[in-house]
Amino acid sequence: AMNKLPNASVCARMSCMKKLLLLPLLGFTLPVFAGERAQISLQWEWIRLPHAVANSLIRETLKSSTDAGALHEAALAMVKRKEAARLDFQGLALEDGERARLDSAVEKSYPTEFSSPQVSQSLTVQGPNPLIPLAPAVPSSFTFRKLGRTAEVDASLTDDGQRIHLLFSPVWSEHLGDLSYGQGVAEVQQPLFYDARSEVDLQMTSGVWQLAGLFTPPPEPQKEVKPELAPLPGDRVMLFVRASAPGLPGQPPKPRPGEPDQVAVLAEWIELDTATAAERMLETPDASSAAAARKAVEASLSAGQARLVESVLVPCTLEQRAKILSVREVPCPTNFDAPQMPQSLTLKGPPPAGVAAGTYAPWITPCLNNSYMFRSSGVTMEVGCRMADGGDNITLEIAPELTTYLGREAFGLGPSMGSQARFQYLKSAAEVSLRPGTPALLSVLDAVPAAGGPPDSTRGRKVLLFVTIIH
Repeated sequence: AMNKLPNASVCARMSCMKKLLLLPLLGFTLPVFAGERAQISLQWEWIRLPHAVANSLIRETLKSSTDAGALHEAALAMVKRKEAARLDFQGLALEDGERARLDSAVEKSYPTEFSSPQVSQSLTVQGPNPLIPLAPAVPSSFTFRKLGRTAEVDASLTDDGQRIHLLFSPVWSEHLGDLSYGQGVAEVQQPLFYDARSEVDLQMTSGVWQLAGLFTPPPEPQKEVKPELAPLPGDRVMLFVRASAPGLPGQPPKPRPGEPDQVAVLAEWIELDTATAAERMLETPDASSAAAARKAVEASLSAGQARLVESVLVPCTLEQRAKILSVREVPCPTNFDAPQMPQSLTLKGPPPAGVAAGTYAPWITPCLNNSYMFRSSGVTMEVGCRMADGGDNITLEIAPELTTYLGREAFGLGPSMGSQARFQYLKSAAEVSLRPGTPALLSVLDAVPAAGGPPDSTRGRKVLLFVTIIH
C-alpha cells in the first residue's frame, strides 16, 4: 500500500498547499483553506544585558505590550556589539488549537529522605579518642529534576482569524551547587536550584516580537561566597517570543469594543536613603500618579545616590492572570531524627584535653535532618488585570514579592545541633487602578540587608516599589 501513487485529488491539494506557502514569499497573502487548521511557528530567545540598560530600554523603547520589535532590535544591536549575549534560542511548530511541549534538559536525581545513622547497641570506650564504628546516614528516597530550558505552549487563532492567542509557560532551571546539613555521620548534601518561569496569556500579531518577561539570571559563582548567599547579578534577561502563521496579517487589527486587550506590568524596586525616600513619598499625595517621583529617583540613580535593586516585567491579557518568578530554591530541613547512643555504654577513659564537657560524644550519632522542602529566594510577581470603570484606567490585582535568604540560625548543642534558614520578605499585595504609562508608587519597604547580615542592618535605607502599566 505504501508503494501506491497518490490519487489526483491528493496531488491537487498538495499543489495548492505549495502555492499557498509560496505566495507570501511573493508578497501575497491568502487565508487558510476552509476546514484546514493553520500551522503556527513559534520562536523565542533569551538575551542577557546589564540591569540598568534593560530597565532603561523597557521604559524608553517598549511603547506597546503587543509589539516589542524596536526593543528586540535594540537588544540584538547590543549583542552584535558584544554588550549583551544571546543565551539561547528555541522554537517549535504546532497546529492551530493544539498544545505542544519542548524539553531541552537533563535530569538530576537527588535524595529527599534519609535513614538515620546506626550505632552499636553495646559499646565500650577504652581511650580518650577512640575510633567509633558508626554507620552514616543513608538516602532512602530519591526524586528527579529537569535542568535546562523547557516550555509548554497552547496556540490558536483568535475568533476573527487575525491574531494568535498563545498560552506560554517557559521554564529555565539550573543546579547551583549542594548545601551541607548535619555533622559527622549525619551530614548530608542537598541541591540548590535556580528556577525562572512564567505563565502568560498573549495576544500576538503574526511575525511580531513580544517581550514575554524580564528575568533575573542565576548568581555568578564567587570565591569564598556560598552559592545561596551570592548577591544578585548585575544583569537581567529579556525573553522575546514570536508566533507566525501563513495568511495572517503582519499588523495588529484595530481593537473591537469589548475585545480583550493586553498590557505589560513593570515593577521596579529602587533603594534610597530614608530621608530621600521620605521626601519622594511626601511629594506624591496621589500614589497612582508618581511620574515626578520616578523622574527624581532616576536622577538619584544617575548620580549614584540610589540603587536599582530589582526589576521584573510580565505581560497580562485583560480579564486573565499572569505570573513570573526568578528564584533560588533553598533546601530547608523539615523533620529531624534525634541523636542516638548505645543502649549499653562503658567509658574507661577521660575526654580529650581542652574539650568542654557535653560537647564531645563520638559514640552518639548526631541529629539527622531526614527530609527537606524548598523555599524560594528571589523575585516573584502575580498580576490580574481588567479595565476599570470608565475605560481609562486598568485595575490590577498585583502581588510583587522580593525575598532574600539571610543565612542559617543554629539551634541545640553538640550532637543535637541543627539549623534553620532565615529569610526577609518584602511583599506588597493590593488592588489598584492605574493609568497606563504613568508610574505608580505602590509601597515603601525596608532595604535589603547584605547576604548573611542581620535583618536590622539597613534601617537607614528604604526601597520604593514603582509599578508602571505599558498598554
